[in-house]
Amino acid sequence: MNSNRTDGGRLRPGLALVKESAMALVELKHVSKTYREPGGAVEVPVLRDVTWQIGEGSSVAIVGPSGCGKSTLLNILGTLDEPDSGEVLFEGESVRGCSAERLSLLRGSKMGFIFQMHHLMPQCTVMENVLLPTLALPKEMRDAGAVERARDLLVRVGLEGRQQWLPSKLSGGERQRVAVVRALINQPRLILADEPTGALDEKNATALTELLLELRQALNLSLVMVTHHPEQAARMDEVWRMHEGGLVKEPA
Repeated sequence: MNSNRTDGGRLRPGLALVKESAMALVELKHVSKTYREPGGAVEVPVLRDVTWQIGEGSSVAIVGPSGCGKSTLLNILGTLDEPDSGEVLFEGESVRGCSAERLSLLRGSKMGFIFQMHHLMPQCTVMENVLLPTLALPKEMRDAGAVERARDLLVRVGLEGRQQWLPSKLSGGERQRVAVVRALINQPRLILADEPTGALDEKNATALTELLLELRQALNLSLVMVTHHPEQAARMDEVWRMHEGGLVKEPA
């Protein structure tokens, strides 16, 4: 029986159909989030009692109309925002109550973020931009092999001749590929991509999605991608739609 529907067939807000897996990398348990409109008079519920999990090595697309809570969900998964209630677990451990320093370390060492805009530092070369996340790690966690890994990743994404170029010399698709390598440089277990193809034309959007999936498989990562593009969403292992503050799995 589909627990996401009422007896009348209407979708039940806030519930997610959870696929059981041997090991969940990230879990949400009864997560809710509400925002207040300017002035504080009206509360706008965004997430309602969401229970959901992301399996190790899986690729997941989150779809839905603008303003339905997709980015909020991604921010909570990435510990950039806190739920009003409920719990977020990463590798089986709750992040509730963790200090800002510990959450920063978790993000820096276990997660990679890709956004619609590349957010490259214009004064830094491609190589310098890629290596920036390594500087956020404590000295004892910095990897001596990061430079070589950056070179290898830039080769993988077709930018082997661009290491010393400034972002202003790159095309839009090339800048976004640099952003992908930057997200991977600290060898994360989870990639969170918020509309990574939104600023690209169809050809480059398709190429970037293919690249993310190839790297996900080659590096054994979990990938969660928010997208408005049905074609890109369909390439993922699972597609989930935001609806009335909850998640509903799309048919395969």
